[in-house]
Amino acid sequence: MELIDSVIKEIEELDDALQKKYIPKSHYGIKTNLKPLWKLSKEKSNLLIKLTKQHNPKTILELGTSSGYSALNLRKASKTAKIYSIEFDEKKVELAKHHFNKAKVNIVVIQARVNNALNQWQEPLDLVFMDCDKNYLHYFNQLKPCLNPKALIIVDNYEKSNDITKMVKEEFNVREEIGLLFFHYDIAS
Repeated sequence: MELIDSVIKEIEELDDALQKKYIPKSHYGIKTNLKPLWKLSKEKSNLLIKLTKQHNPKTILELGTSSGYSALNLRKASKTAKIYSIEFDEKKVELAKHHFNKAKVNIVVIQARVNNALNQWQEPLDLVFMDCDKNYLHYFNQLKPCLNPKALIIVDNYEKSNDITKMVKEEFNVREEIGLLFFHYDIAS
């Protein structure tokens, strides 16, 4: 088992423990609350890995870091991509950085409100994974100038953000699978 896989498993065990209202020894001393982590299901994680491998991105942006679970799965799928992840909650940032350090992976965590970070974003992007507060259409519109042609956009919990679902279904070739919505940003559309 790769180091990254052992940390992913550790996060799954942490989430199970938090659902039972305790903190496992592996996470003593790390600031966290006793709330579940809101991580992707195993099925969604596998689909995220599959889509990322197929797309082979050079630059990835994740909106909503939480414990770092999805970012680690993105890293597992793309060993060489630059990965950035935006998270506002200080405790989640600390927890994610702990997991990234333990897995010995380079993932840049930006502690900021998503809206504020995207107002300043300039780096071209090949893949965006949205799993944060559900203001997805606004974030998508903020990101458009930075999206490379055929950038892959993956959205979790899209059913809670009807505005993006309606808009992208009208403008793009959208697929939905096990609770993830995904499409290629085609600037010719």
